[in-house]
Formats: sequence, structure tokens, C-alpha cells
Amino acid sequence: MIIEQITGNKTGDEVTNRVIRPLVLSNTIYPTDGNITGTHSHGYFGDTVTGALMDCTFMDPSLTGAAGCMVSNLPDLKIYVEALVKGTLLSPQMQAERLKFVNTGITKFVQYGLGIFDLGGFIGHNGGITVQHNNVLQS
Repeated sequence: MIIEQITGNKTGDEVTNRVIRPLVLSNTIYPTDGNITGTHSHGYFGDTVTGALMDCTFMDPSLTGAAGCMVSNLPDLKIYVEALVKGTLLSPQMQAERLKFVNTGITKFVQYGLGIFDLGGFIGHNGGITVQHNNVLQS
């Protein structure tokens, strides 16, 4: 909502214009519905109560919005992760700000910056989201 309020554009358009195109991520999309075309892996959700795996590939992207709406392949993901860690799309000042890690309270080796983890020296993001299923929060 902040992106759309500030820019006057849809979030997907901003992501496409500011991330996907500049990094030439030719196999990455910001879908507006749950239909993913072409060859792709399926995502699965493990029910912590029953242990059953459920295919959650076709989910409404509005659930996560900008936090998890991109679909990509491994070569594009490698390009994106390198840009994420190096701050390729950011000014040096913004990159320095986002790498000011703080303790999460989980363990000493898990720290969080602005949208990026430091997991004992591994810099990136696990892509996890917390969802509710059968009235149980899971991540």
C-alpha cells in the first residue's frame, strides 16, 4: 500500500520496472492471480497437525502481496540474490542502512536488517511467510 500511495502505480508494475527489468530476470514474474504458466516447481505446505503435504502452488498472491508475490527460476533467483546482498539496485547509503542488523531475540546468530537476514554470516532472506491454516499460525 505504501508503494502504491507514494508512486501512484501498482506494486507489481514497480517491482517489474525497478527489479525484474533492470536485473534482466527473463524467467521471473509478479503474478496478479494464482495461475502460473509454463514449467514450474510446485510449492507444498506441511500441516503440522496431520503431517499431510498440501500443494499450495495455486494460491491467491494477494495473501502475501509484495512480500512474496514473485515467481522465478533458479538462474534468475541467483541473479536476484546477488543483487539483494550486494545492494546493486540501491544507493551505497541505502545499502549501508539495510545492513544495520539487530538481534531478533531468536538466537545470537540470527539478526535482521531492512528486509534481509544475517544468519551467522549467510546474508539473504529465506522467503518464508507466516500463514494461518486450521486456526494455527505456521511459518
